[in-house]
This record gives sequence, C-alpha cells and structure tokens, in this order.
Amino acid sequence: MIDNKKVTIVSVYSLMFACAAVLVIISPMLDEIGKEFSLTTIQMGMLMAFQFIGFTIFTIMGGIIADKVSKKAVLSVAVCANCVLLFLFAAVQSFEGVLALLFFIGGGTGIMESMSTSMAADLNPAKRTFHINFIQVIFGVGALAMPLITGYALSNGVSWRSIYIGTGALYAAVAILFLLVKMPQAEKSDSISLKSVKSLLKNKYFLMTCICLFCYTGAEVGVWGWMSTFTKETMHFDVLQSNLTVGLFWGMMILSRTVLSFAASKWSARKIAIVLAALSIPATLMVAMATSEPMVWISIILIGIFYSAQYPMILAHGTEDIKDSTGTVFAIAFASGGVGMSVAPYLMGVIGEAAGSRLSLLLPAVLLGSIVLIQAVFYRPRKKESGKEPGKIANTT
Repeated sequence: MIDNKKVTIVSVYSLMFACAAVLVIISPMLDEIGKEFSLTTIQMGMLMAFQFIGFTIFTIMGGIIADKVSKKAVLSVAVCANCVLLFLFAAVQSFEGVLALLFFIGGGTGIMESMSTSMAADLNPAKRTFHINFIQVIFGVGALAMPLITGYALSNGVSWRSIYIGTGALYAAVAILFLLVKMPQAEKSDSISLKSVKSLLKNKYFLMTCICLFCYTGAEVGVWGWMSTFTKETMHFDVLQSNLTVGLFWGMMILSRTVLSFAASKWSARKIAIVLAALSIPATLMVAMATSEPMVWISIILIGIFYSAQYPMILAHGTEDIKDSTGTVFAIAFASGGVGMSVAPYLMGVIGEAAGSRLSLLLPAVLLGSIVLIQAVFYRPRKKESGKEPGKIANTT
C-alpha cells in the first residue's frame, strides 16, 4: 500500500477525471450510436436518460453503503465494475443492450463523482470549499480532453466501439492506482441510520440545494449533451467541429472554475452562484439564436464561463454546515443532480423532435432562472444559533 497523502489525493482526482471522460463521451457518440442502431432523436435522448437514471440510483445506494463500510471500498467496486462494463459496451449488439449497459455505467460514474468529491472534502477540511470546486476543475479537464480526443479519432475513421475500449483501458489504469493507495482513517464517516436520513431530508436549506442542483445539472447536461448534435443540424458542422464545441465549452469551464476556486475565499459561494446563473440565461438563449459560426463560438465561450462554478458553489454552500454522514449527504446531493441530468436532456430530445433543437434550449434557460429565484429569494442566509450547527443531522446508531 502507498501511504502518502499527496498520492492519495492524486488518485482521488484521477477518479474524477475518468468519471468525466465517460459521462461526457455520450455527447459526441449520440450520432454515431444513433446511426448504427437507426435511432430517432427521442431514442438518442433515452441514451442520456438511462445513463443518468443509473447515476441517480447508484449514487444514493453507494453513499449509504459508504457510510456503513468505507468510501474506498465502494469506490473500488465502482471503478472496477465500470472498467468491465466499458469493454462490454464496445461489443454491444442491440439498442436494449446499449440502454442496459449505459444504466450501469452511469451508476458507476455516479458513485465515483459523489464519493470522490466527498473524499476530497474529507481529506482537505481546512480548505473544503476550494477542494470541492477544484475537483470539479479536474472533472472539467476530463470533460475537455475526451471530446477533443473523440472528435479527432472519429474524423480519422476510428469507430465509437474502439474509443470505448480505450476508455476502458483508462479505467483499468485509474483502478490500479486507486487500489494501491492507503486512505487515512478520516475518510470513514460515522455510521448512519434511517433517523438521520429523515432529519437530513427535513433540512429545508439542504432540500433547496438539491432542487438547485437538479436545475443546474439539467441545464448543463442538456446543453453540452446536445451540443454536438445541435451544431451538426443547425450549423452543418462536421464531426471534428461539432466535437470541438463541446471541448471549447469545457475548456472555458476549466478556466473559469480555476479562477473562481480562489474567488470563493473572498466572496460568498451563494452570491457567486446567483450571479453566474443570471448571466447564464442570456448566454444560453444566444446559443439558441445563433445564425453564424462566429456567434456559435462566442456563445459557447460565454456559457462555459457562466456555467462554470455554479455546481460546486451551490454544493459547497448547501452542505457546509452538515458534518455527519458525509457519504450519504453527498450521495443525495449528487443524486438530485442525477435526476436533472436524466430528465432535462430527454425532454430536450422530445422538444427537439416536435419543435426543433433551437426551441429545446429554452428549457435550460428556464432551469437557470429557477436557480436565481430559489437562491436569491427563498434561500436566505442561515443564522447560526448559539452552540448549534443548523445543518447538522442526527447521528444515531
């Protein structure tokens, strides 16, 4: 076992990188898989929906089990299972098989994203908000790299199946590194009971956080998930150009998240989230109205900047006072986002099939408006009572 905190943190960050690679790869693959299996727009939307339904269900299960056993044990199973599933996905021969495998692959990535974020916070308690945001920067690096690699590979005749084999190999390397590191005792959470879960679900601030995460992830995944298909249909981009749009989006996300990681130490995470959500609305509508290539590229840059740190800021602010059973806390929070990831892209596919892909982008704008309303109007700053932590949940065994 490697007993070194820096190596441990690197291994946790590598999990997030691999997680992003698999989640984002579905965007450039929609058309490729759709062509092979002769899918409609609604059926292509089902690909994203099934992946994120699995994400939601397994994230909750993984968080509860992690608080009973350990985060490393749950993460080890998830990353190894996904390695096998990715190789199986490369050989799938039916649409039903595609949906089933995406469901379980989504489940593995859900556990990886929520537990690696929770683990990063546990390993760095003094700079918790910074590391929750920074590990999302690492997610952005994976999300940037995969569309660029995929776009280049597809434009040079590499099949989508071969790309999934390569992704499976990446998971194998990440799994080996993670299995070799020793986690400090602090990574284990206190045991959790049904009573403590009920207490958490009665916390109105945490529930509003979950609603905001639902809205944000729905908007984000809806935009980047359909970006490649959208630019091919409306702007007649080729395979490489359409994949570059997704890469550009994530490139701007990385830059902005990195800057805002440091800004979070000076400004309220809640206020940053409100401003970014408000600015994201006109930027999203600009994408929908784009009629020229330059306008497309400019609008993508803007949404990348404005979407950037909303997720980690909402998450950090909404969970900062909850100290117990962090595995379950992060699991429920990420699962809320998983529901948004499942619902919004599918609904955008339905809208796109009926009224065109431009009108489908109205849905993310509405979701972003909901975040502004909830965070600015209903989500009042919490007042701490003497000797009490308002977000602390019961810890009974």
